[in-house]
Amino acid sequence: MVWGCFSWHGVGNLAPIHGIMTADKYVDILTENLEESTLKMDLDEEWMLQQDNDPKHTAKKTKKFLQDCKIEVLQWPPQSADLNPIENLWSLLDAEIPLEKRHNETVFLNELQLKFQQIDPNYL
Repeated sequence: MVWGCFSWHGVGNLAPIHGIMTADKYVDILTENLEESTLKMDLDEEWMLQQDNDPKHTAKKTKKFLQDCKIEVLQWPPQSADLNPIENLWSLLDAEIPLEKRHNETVFLNELQLKFQQIDPNYL
């Protein structure tokens, strides 16, 4: 599993997730990747984070972290994964990675990172 982000300007970081995803792990991923990603995506100070209503995203620890960092979160309807634009991006990447590159986690993550960075901003 991976965490990734994008905007209309391009992609941010792509972070592998090892083990079970928890709110603690999610906050660590945001801490390690969000600021650098906003710079990569050329976002100004008026950006908003979009995430779904996964329990890790709505956990008290996550909400406190986002509030402490003054990160505004887009309100999202429950049970609406089909509306999340990153799902289209994951589908594109899934189609781009050949089956022979999926048998080894390191090879797969390297290929995923390469394809993620090569996404045409016009697609986004």
